[in-house]
Amino acid sequence: MDAKEFKEIFEENGQEAPEGFEEVDNGDWVSEGKYEYKDVVYYSKELNQYFKVNRYRSGSYFTDYDYLGVSVCEVEPHVVEVVEYRVK
Repeated sequence: MDAKEFKEIFEENGQEAPEGFEEVDNGDWVSEGKYEYKDVVYYSKELNQYFKVNRYRSGSYFTDYDYLGVSVCEVEPHVVEVVEYRVK
């Protein structure tokens, strides 16, 4: 499956992932003034594929949101090591 096919199925399913895919990461809405976006990553164990769906919306908490669509790309996991320093 490619990103275009995933997006078509995702949109046909009312923004639900295709069968066999599970949500593995669900980010928070990030505000850029009038517009917000959020990333959600889905994984299929059978296909061993990850897809990131970027959702867009406009509006505000006090009014209705208009959902502007999605973009989809195939991604792969990448482990990042972080070093933190704490006060003794």
